[in-house]
Amino acid sequence: MKLLQQGLIIFTAFILLMTTVLTVSDVPTADAASGFQTKEIEIPNAGFEEEVIDSVIPGWKPLWQPYEDAYYEVTTDRAFSGKSSVRFRDTSTTKGAIIQSALLPVKPGTEYTASAMMYLEEPTVAATLLLRFFDEDGKQVGTDTLFHYRSPKNEWFKGEVKGIAPENAKYASVFASLSNFFTAVAYYDDFKLTYEQQDMSLSLLAPASTTKDKPVTVNISVNDAVNLYAADLSLTYDTKALKVTEVKLDPEFEDGQEAFLTWKDQNGKLRIIASQLKNHSLNGNKTIANLTFQVLDQTGNTTLTIQRDSILAPVNAQVDQDLVLLPSDVKARITIMDSEEDLNRDGVVNLVDLLLIGKNVDKKPDGDIQHYDLNGDGSIDITDVGLVALKVMKN
Repeated sequence: MKLLQQGLIIFTAFILLMTTVLTVSDVPTADAASGFQTKEIEIPNAGFEEEVIDSVIPGWKPLWQPYEDAYYEVTTDRAFSGKSSVRFRDTSTTKGAIIQSALLPVKPGTEYTASAMMYLEEPTVAATLLLRFFDEDGKQVGTDTLFHYRSPKNEWFKGEVKGIAPENAKYASVFASLSNFFTAVAYYDDFKLTYEQQDMSLSLLAPASTTKDKPVTVNISVNDAVNLYAADLSLTYDTKALKVTEVKLDPEFEDGQEAFLTWKDQNGKLRIIASQLKNHSLNGNKTIANLTFQVLDQTGNTTLTIQRDSILAPVNAQVDQDLVLLPSDVKARITIMDSEEDLNRDGVVNLVDLLLIGKNVDKKPDGDIQHYDLNGDGSIDITDVGLVALKVMKN
């Protein structure tokens, strides 16, 4: 048993020495890229606040038993947050101490950041933070990622290590360690394991204007989808202006596969659940659903809103932290008019409207003049001019 324990110590010490010793200023840092959000995987007893029973720290285990001159203990002498932290003390240059967190679920190919708040007392030589990946049987896969910290001293700082989960990785653990080659007194608190997940966003496409007593179609789309599997959408609208008549999946969401949709309308709050089946998922920009509303007998502006409590679920979501929430509401406004020919929307169709459409013949119907294409053929032409003229004659 002693030979096995000594072998573990020597092997760990060898791995630790193979890594360059870094100060805090040497550690690479980067802000999350635009379009990404940071997700955190919960580490049990990350701040060492749970009661220690029979020298066992809940959620943590040693790789070997501590020594009298190289050991760790939960203490209330110093803490970054809460009341407790774990303190390592090593006065030997032939022994070390190390503890490991519980196994934490990870996804192959994803980069993870393990961090901890650390405090080094003088005259600490170095203290180590380590990240290791495991397969589904709990066997190590890939190589360790670790940093030795020599400074700063006598103040709390954030230590970080980054590693990409190998192809067959199922779990990861974070470690606090003192090498048997270094003497140290070091505190660790508030461990975290995080990763960056690309944001998927939603868009709401609706016509800029329409006329009362006509149907109108609104599309809900996902942008920058990454393995999208399901969506739980909440959309609100004004029941005095619109009435929902149909909600159906768009062919882009079906993607040639069988998919599922259900919806419920409750006094202007429309809930839509759309899902892929089996292991199929979507990537890129896709239209999820097409909504048809009947425009009621009311003019003016009306707003539709996809609420920020809507949820997008990737195919590999395992816990709530894997779900994508909207950062804000998504809105679209529709102007409801008495007549499509009322181009300037002043409530009357007259020569001003005829002048407006005449000046825009042969222009592309987009932006502020999108509604000038009265017959919907994709162009502003003499036919549209004729429709306005006929309306002027009737008035």
